[in-house]
Amino acid sequence: MEKLTIENFIAAADDLEKSKYIILARLQKYNSMLHQNRLYPALSDLIELNKILFELNKQHEKFTPDLPKQKMTLNIMKAGSESKSLTVDENDINTVLNLIQWATPKVDEAINEGKVIYEFVNENLSIDHIGIIPLYKNEGYFVITNSQRVECQIYRFYLSSISKGENPFMTFKTDLVDSFTITEPERMHPELLKLDLVKKFPELPNPVLYKIDAEIDFPFIETILPVAKRKLVQHIAA
Repeated sequence: MEKLTIENFIAAADDLEKSKYIILARLQKYNSMLHQNRLYPALSDLIELNKILFELNKQHEKFTPDLPKQKMTLNIMKAGSESKSLTVDENDINTVLNLIQWATPKVDEAINEGKVIYEFVNENLSIDHIGIIPLYKNEGYFVITNSQRVECQIYRFYLSSISKGENPFMTFKTDLVDSFTITEPERMHPELLKLDLVKKFPELPNPVLYKIDAEIDFPFIETILPVAKRKLVQHIAA
């Protein structure tokens, strides 16, 4: 699915109607995903876009309308990537800003729907640790049930902090390392599960292991797993 980006708004300087058509079409796809409880990437895309639209409006407020031939340069900084600049001529600024004002309520409405879904899923996820919790918790494993594939999946995770300028942020990387069907209950025995992981990955001799349970049957890849990851990060940091 094509992502809705700030470039779709800047393009209104050349063709307003085409930009409106593209923005509406991509918003409809995001809304369709949310109506199916498929949370990502719809919610993260929309939140990222909303921040950029807000920044564009804020930068425009610094403009001096009496000065001729001004250009507005928007510096876009995304987490984990370099910043980039987009420049809009003075004559096109109002066209772009009017389009933003037209689209913002639609973006906000979709974001609010996504947040409701997110909160509902988050409230219906529970996290427990298996065995003793070691002092080092920034690397380890979590096991989670994928009801859509009738299996349990084990992920290895790596939590780290990255600082770029004044914008530090956490990175949370995961790798699927094992899976088994839920018809193998013996595999879920806590001690056996942990021993098996230590045997397979001896470089982590005393890993932290979490078990995440979902009490709802929502899309796994687009909703359950990403919400579970965010909740686990908060759990570890608490």
